[in-house]
Amino acid sequence: MHVYVDNTNVKDEDTYFHFLIENYLVAGVADGHGGKDASTFCKDNIHKVLKSLLEKNINISHTLRKTFETLHQTCLLFPNFSGTTLTVLVIDVQSKQYTCANVGDSHGIHMKKNSFMWITTSHRLQDNPSERTRLKNFISYARGDDNCECGPPRLYPGGLSTSRAIGDADCKQISCQPNIYEDVLSDEDAIVLCTDGIWDFVNVNKLLKVVRNNYNPEFICRMAVRNNTRDDATAMIITSQNMKMSIHKNLFNFFIKTENGSSSED
Repeated sequence: MHVYVDNTNVKDEDTYFHFLIENYLVAGVADGHGGKDASTFCKDNIHKVLKSLLEKNINISHTLRKTFETLHQTCLLFPNFSGTTLTVLVIDVQSKQYTCANVGDSHGIHMKKNSFMWITTSHRLQDNPSERTRLKNFISYARGDDNCECGPPRLYPGGLSTSRAIGDADCKQISCQPNIYEDVLSDEDAIVLCTDGIWDFVNVNKLLKVVRNNYNPEFICRMAVRNNTRDDATAMIITSQNMKMSIHKNLFNFFIKTENGSSSED
């Protein structure tokens, strides 16, 4: 099982991680807001938290929920009210069964040979009617110069456009409880996890085509940059397939070999 990842920073608030805990592959992305403290904390501490909880309970869904709660409680203490989305994938490397948990809008898709399915739930208030209904007493809108409502629905206090996240101490109505999805990954399948700097600027069908052709996340980030993404863009691909390298990376490796005294024929 391979994990391929690429990242383009604009605000330097995205983070990502992947590691093994016994026979589980864990991979994920986080998109911070209000600074990078919360997303960096999740990246730096999720291994320790998840490993400790797995030693007590092998139910992956329950363990992920407790992991999100634990990370959230610490991030609530940050004085700058930093918060983050969080999407975590746990795969049993032997059975290929996986569990995906997410809060926020850093989404994942499970790609099959001729189809795909979303494995995350959007917690953007404008996308999620049930979340809008649940929180309707706390939703309002920004106002423009003419005092008219504008932009997406937001939670107040705090002004967040998502209903679930890690941290965000200034938004009392935020929930850290993730949506959970479970399935099995076949050898020819791939899972793609991206922050919204990708999803908001890259057409899904074009993304699918690129992944099926080369399994290289760099090409996904390039598409976001070409489409003038105004946000950090992180793309992660988890698959058994081999990645095709980009031309400029092949040239880079060629020059590195040459500078080290290796023949171009090696």
